[in-house]
Amino acid sequence: MAIDIVGYLKSLTAECNAQKDRVRHFIGLNHLLSDGAWKESVLRAMISRTMPATYAVASGFVVTEDEVSTQIDVLIYDTSIPVLYKGGDLVFVPPAACVAIIEVKSRLNATQFRNATQKLADICDLVKRYEPQKRLFAGLFAYEQDGGNYQTLLEHIAAAANGSSQRVVNHAAIGNNTFIKYWPEHPDSGAEGYKTWHHYTLTDMAPGYFLHNLMSYLARENLIRGNNVWFPGDGKEARCDGTEALIAAAPPAPEPAALEPRQTD
Repeated sequence: MAIDIVGYLKSLTAECNAQKDRVRHFIGLNHLLSDGAWKESVLRAMISRTMPATYAVASGFVVTEDEVSTQIDVLIYDTSIPVLYKGGDLVFVPPAACVAIIEVKSRLNATQFRNATQKLADICDLVKRYEPQKRLFAGLFAYEQDGGNYQTLLEHIAAAANGSSQRVVNHAAIGNNTFIKYWPEHPDSGAEGYKTWHHYTLTDMAPGYFLHNLMSYLARENLIRGNNVWFPGDGKEARCDGTEALIAAAPPAPEPAALEPRQTD
């Protein structure tokens, strides 16, 4: 009997929806910080169920000798590298230990999407300045979507990168249906240098795709190996709504040549 991977991915979405407002039922809208912290913990718990034992998940900060990142809602780090400090669910790690950073939102409109991708891109830039060759999963996860068409979202996520591969936010799931993925290589041909975001409408499967893409990233894209139990066999490219390429920022204009003083007789 073949497994029903589509049904399973949809069940992950249903699980997210069932848990996301559990705290709000008790406290209403009077303690939004606690409600937000609960939603972050829900995602961390779902990640930890299938994450390889070589990694750990918490919230925390990336710390360098000169700078500290903003707080990261979901931070996955390599347990083979010492952390600077860990207490409860809070951890401080060097760039070398950072494997994945995820920003979690209850609800997201286009403006909030722009601000969140900018924040993530800044953290990516910090990590890559010290670890330029590091593979880094940078994702945005929102339980609900509040407007924003695919063109606007793609423009915002590309603008956050500012033409630099070091600032790429490579995954986003917004609500039940919206999924965005950055492809360094072409998804069909495998051609290198593609460097393009794709926006997909995946009905009731976006959270599941986000989680399984994270696992694929942690496994260095070696999940399938002829036994695809992680994604639907027909793929998702038929449900791609639009694309946006990473465009290298234009170099600064050269300084105008200084005028030589005019000689007079």
